[in-house]
Formats: sequence, structure tokens, C-alpha cells
Amino acid sequence: MAMRGLPEVVEELYRLYPWHVGKKAAERAIKNALKRLALELKVSGSPNVGDEHQWLKEQVSAFAESPAGTRNGLFKGYMPPYPSTWFNQSRYLDDQEAWYPDGIRPVEVCEVAIETPEYKPSTKLLERMEKERRTGLEEARRRGLRDFSKHPLESWEVV
Repeated sequence: MAMRGLPEVVEELYRLYPWHVGKKAAERAIKNALKRLALELKVSGSPNVGDEHQWLKEQVSAFAESPAGTRNGLFKGYMPPYPSTWFNQSRYLDDQEAWYPDGIRPVEVCEVAIETPEYKPSTKLLERMEKERRTGLEEARRRGLRDFSKHPLESWEVV
């Protein structure tokens, strides 16, 4: 990543992170994380060299939207790590299943099920998706989780 524009990228990543504490330490950690990612991509011969800020932005956004990115998101009294800790420990490389209680992710709408002028999902596909959603809800309830909203993308909380 070129140094030009780096402060803006660092600020954007800091703003995306759900917990805004220790700003100076967080900014240093973000810069170091970007350097580590750039080096890893270069060494691995990845064609994505130079796109580490975009990849990291996606990881931060996914974390922020997960229960692990919210206060009391994984259990009562849970607090997300400080941003400097999260970036210094390369937590953006964690398995994202760990960001959800018992590895249960909220039901996400499959892209192919979105109706467009060129594509109308089959009734069979929509029925299968609804069945999977209900099965996921039943499994979550069995594990002692409950949803606070009927919206499928909302987070789960331990009861």
C-alpha cells in the first residue's frame, strides 16, 4: 500500500471497528496490520497485493456485525477486544464461526434466491431456504439461544 492515503484508510478502519477506545494505539496497530498483510500477500505471490485495506475492511465489517463485535454479544458481560488488541493479535484472521455463539450464524439470504428480471427463484428453492431457516432457529433455541427480532440478520444472545 502506498503511504499516500494511509491516514484515511486507518481512520476508516478505526471507525468501522465497533469499540472506539485507545485511538492512538489502535491507529498504530492498524498500520502494522496493513504492513503485515501487504508482506504476507507479497510473499505468497497473491494477485491481491495492494488490496489489503479492502480485505481488512471486509473483515472488520464482518466482525462489527457479528455478536462478537457487540457488547454482551457472546455472553452476559462480554466486551469486544480493544481495537489495538484485535489488530495486534491479527484477530481478523480468526475463523468467523468463532464470532457467533456455538458457531450458529444467522440465516443469510442466498444470492441466487434474490428475484431479478432475469431470474425468479423456484418455489422448491424458497421452500428449502425456509426449512433451513426454521431448522436453524430450532437448533438455536435448543442450544439456549434466542433471537430478539424476527429479522434473520439480527444477532443471537445467550438466554
